[in-house]
Amino acid sequence: MKIPRVAAMAIVAAATLIMIGCDENQRIADLAQRELEHRAAETQQLAELHSKVQKERLELGQGRDQLEEDRRQIANQRHRDPLIANAINGAVWLLVCVLPLFVCWRLLQTPDEHEIEQAVGEFFIADFVAEEPLLLPRGRLALPRNSNDETTV
Repeated sequence: MKIPRVAAMAIVAAATLIMIGCDENQRIADLAQRELEHRAAETQQLAELHSKVQKERLELGQGRDQLEEDRRQIANQRHRDPLIANAINGAVWLLVCVLPLFVCWRLLQTPDEHEIEQAVGEFFIADFVAEEPLLLPRGRLALPRNSNDETTV
């Protein structure tokens, strides 16, 4: 165990005073005792400061590590973001190019006869029940003649 220089000086001073052993030098002994106490207090303060410095150094190291990690994440993001933007841009252009082709293909596709008949039937039914039909006005619609009734609607 290494003894601090201040503590060693205090021990030597105390030992010297003990060896002298004179009562008339009580004042010197008190002064040495106060000096010893003062040195011990300074040593304690120095140890506390050293502890604080170590703690701050540790916090500084952790802050540096966090800063480095943040820098790496930003660098990765700067590398990744343009790639994603280019991929989205390519997908949009692909959609813009393919959509007209899809519309043309759909228009050129011949519908089934069943679909055509169904659409025409739905149109005639809708026109027949409409308030104002497009194909035959209501006043011109003739009912089949009955031998008993000769009216037209």
